[in-house]
Amino acid sequence: MNNQELLKYIDLFREKGEKGKLVVFVGAGVSCNVKGMPDWNGLIQNMAKAIGYSKCISCRYRSETCEDNCFFKNEYSADEFLKIPQYVYNTDKALYDQILTESISAAGADSPLSSAIFDINPAHIITTNYDQLLESSENVFCKQYQVIVRDKDLLNADKSKYIIKMHGDLSIHESIVLKEQDYLNYSQNHVLIELFIKALLTDHIVLFLGYSLNDYNIKLIISWLNYMRSQNGALEGNRKVGYIVLDQPQIDVTQRAYFNCNNIGVININKMPQVQDIPESLSNEKGKRLYSFLRVIAYPSLEENMFSIESAVQFMSQHVFVNDEQILKLLYVKSYTVADGELRLFSDIDYSRLATFMETNTVDANNLKQLFINAGIVSMIHMDFKDTKRFLIGKFSENSLCQDKLYNLYLLNKYSEIKSLLESNCNSFSLLEKGFYETIVDGYDKIFKNYSDIDITQFSTDEKVAYLHNAATVNALKTFHVDTSKPKQFIQNITLHKERELFSTYLDIYTGNTKKNFTMQTALEALKRNVNDKNTVFFGSTSCGKIYEIKRLAMTEYFFYYNNHILYQGLDDLKKFFRPYIEAIICSNSDAAEAPSHFWDMEIANEKYLIGYIDLDIITKFISPKDLNAFIEKYNVRKLNVRKNEVRFLTECFQNLCSSIITAQTYGHRQSSFSTLSNLIILLNLVDLEEFEKRTLETTILSLVVNKTIAPILFSIRWPDFRLTLQSLSNLCGSLNFSRNFDVIHSIVSDKNFFEYAVNVSFGSLKKFINLFLPDNSSMEIEATIERTDNFYGKIILLRLFYQHILDIKVQRIYQEFLSENLLKLPIEAIYDFVFSGWLTLTAEKSEEFLKGILKENGKQTDGVHSFPNPVEMKLECTYLLYISDIITDISSLSELSEGRPHLQFLLNPEKFDYAQVDFSNYMWANFARCEKYMKYFIAHKDTIIPKIKEQIEKNNATEEEKKILYGFLLERNEVWKI
Repeated sequence: MNNQELLKYIDLFREKGEKGKLVVFVGAGVSCNVKGMPDWNGLIQNMAKAIGYSKCISCRYRSETCEDNCFFKNEYSADEFLKIPQYVYNTDKALYDQILTESISAAGADSPLSSAIFDINPAHIITTNYDQLLESSENVFCKQYQVIVRDKDLLNADKSKYIIKMHGDLSIHESIVLKEQDYLNYSQNHVLIELFIKALLTDHIVLFLGYSLNDYNIKLIISWLNYMRSQNGALEGNRKVGYIVLDQPQIDVTQRAYFNCNNIGVININKMPQVQDIPESLSNEKGKRLYSFLRVIAYPSLEENMFSIESAVQFMSQHVFVNDEQILKLLYVKSYTVADGELRLFSDIDYSRLATFMETNTVDANNLKQLFINAGIVSMIHMDFKDTKRFLIGKFSENSLCQDKLYNLYLLNKYSEIKSLLESNCNSFSLLEKGFYETIVDGYDKIFKNYSDIDITQFSTDEKVAYLHNAATVNALKTFHVDTSKPKQFIQNITLHKERELFSTYLDIYTGNTKKNFTMQTALEALKRNVNDKNTVFFGSTSCGKIYEIKRLAMTEYFFYYNNHILYQGLDDLKKFFRPYIEAIICSNSDAAEAPSHFWDMEIANEKYLIGYIDLDIITKFISPKDLNAFIEKYNVRKLNVRKNEVRFLTECFQNLCSSIITAQTYGHRQSSFSTLSNLIILLNLVDLEEFEKRTLETTILSLVVNKTIAPILFSIRWPDFRLTLQSLSNLCGSLNFSRNFDVIHSIVSDKNFFEYAVNVSFGSLKKFINLFLPDNSSMEIEATIERTDNFYGKIILLRLFYQHILDIKVQRIYQEFLSENLLKLPIEAIYDFVFSGWLTLTAEKSEEFLKGILKENGKQTDGVHSFPNPVEMKLECTYLLYISDIITDISSLSELSEGRPHLQFLLNPEKFDYAQVDFSNYMWANFARCEKYMKYFIAHKDTIIPKIKEQIEKNNATEEEKKILYGFLLERNEVWKI
């Protein structure tokens, strides 16, 4: 039996042990490996000698000299094994007891084989031995088993696992089953034990250790086993109910056939490789091989001696995706690192055996290369002080995911083509693949209807696990109740331990990927320190080196989801998982990342992390625009480190997504396509665009903003992170050159939702965007658009957008009078715009009218009940700015509102103001400080103000404004050096 056949059985017994379905029968062949313990044949020989029993007496071939050289004189038949003890007992009971006592030691010993049996975790151990080698073992698991000798022991048992000594214990002679009468009376004397054992035989796998082919005990047990299984209809086909472990150079075909007919498999361990560290007390070669067999069952890492690369590759090639960690574990590579697609091996032996194997270019060798490439590893290296060896495995473009048609369309955001393919060639794609891309393109509407009705009987194991997981996801989105019990149970029921490990990524998801997230977060913190503190980078490393630890985990998860078609739309799992990686990419693209590091007096060159296609896909698909922009601002990223091809890729992705949204309305689940579009806009602001790309963007953006379906969504509060999107879009468009066309503007501002949108976005960004399309000499179109607007506040918004382009003086005066007449109704932002631009002049009368309006508004408010934002406070802040700008010259009428309002108190009477209330972290106080006429008051009271700012600086809480005011105005030159 070769190693691969042995490994098949080893996996089976390991799996049954893990599931509590393994029963081990221990025969005399196990005990005889301990010094002083005879096998059953030796015990019968001792009894035969005691009564002078000899087969030679009845042998018809007997001669005077043959007895000394006879090989068969001690070969007893099954009948003799029972009758000889019976003869002794009938002749002299005391002699019978004496032989038992002298032949078998009553004392226990720490037998290596006993310990190895406990390590394979059997549900129960049943032995026909009389010794105490099992229960005396020092193995830590031994105490979990209760010894059962008699029926009453079963009734009194308080443990769940048993050592059943079905033929008794030497310390209780009357319990021993050896002679013929004992076997004949067994069923009557051991009713409960026999029933219990028979019950076990119906649903457990039995492993026979230490039995021979001619052992009467095993024949009896086999008869029980087959009877119980046949009664329960469990013997269909070639199903085995037990396995006997033998150690023979060759097993006779007749013997093997005998066991096969009794549904017993035969495992010959004669060629079993021996493990290291076999105890010295185990000197018998057969005992060593049995010990090795049991140890490999208990410890999978010991399989390495039985391993072949071919068999590992053949096993892995059956599965859709195997990550790099699993590949290297199955290849028994222990010392390595993986960074940016390169496998770095610390052992020259590991390097040589893998490189030598892959150089053969056999089918298995090429399959191993493909497994590595699919896992993101394209090269292998071994370095030592003498030499550097490198093996090129392949190119990343050869990754099977990159060869997939639907994936490539997805990567380029060609959602309309995906939708068309799925609808017209539905039979060309697997059900899992079809459902996966449907959710990305159109959400879950189709899947909700029929996903639970899919017939998975013909699915592979990978597909079944993926389907069960996806079905749980679909159900969770429908019912808001997460139940992952089915995929968990299915994975746990997979026979092979190493196959179950391939699906451990699912189990990691169910536990929140805790370990992976911790590793990523730890590496991220180190990355941030390295980028910002150039003295912490280790020699030989770079400031961005830590990103590759995060990238490996992120890419592995990405490949796992996309190769297995795992549904993720609508869930936060992947967004949370990829967040540290996205932050790491942005951090590694700050200017600080490429600044040189210093190690002692050496300068280490650094560069920004180079962003690839899949990185861009992750950034645009798995984070909100708000969070992405927050990272960009946090790390002050001005340019991304991307090659020209990636810039072209970004442009193409934007063009394709806009086209798909417009032509096929592929909005995605919960409008995810819109978030992706916003993120693309944000990134396009951070790359250098060539003329071709600019023209592409101009055409694409124009098609988006004039589309009658999409423009009303884009310029509405329905668009995800609409404020930020407008700001980014406005900045991007500012670098482009659009044809001026008022029709574009009209399509935007004429929508019913536009005014709601305008008051909720940055008006400066909106105005900047509108002006990009506004033709010269479009005053008439502007006037017509404003006049068509009946909504007062809508008219004000349009005036704010276009007042600078109204050239007719008469029309200007009409609108200015309109603004003056409606001063109290104007939004605060409109007052700022029109006053500071000269379109609205605040005469003394108008100023007084405005201030009276504030007092009136305040009178309407019920004590303790205020709306947000508070209109009174907003108008007061407007008043403060107009007052310090000398546009309003008298605010004394507001004195009744001064209580609890330090800003107003200060402006009304700066000489008597309590300057302990000044807080320059507040933007309004900073505005006062910028006004030259008020700075003298702050300087006069600097002894009160300076300690507060110093305290903030010491706590590292001071704003830039506070620092500027302190160092620029409040401190004398010689005082600055004392801070």
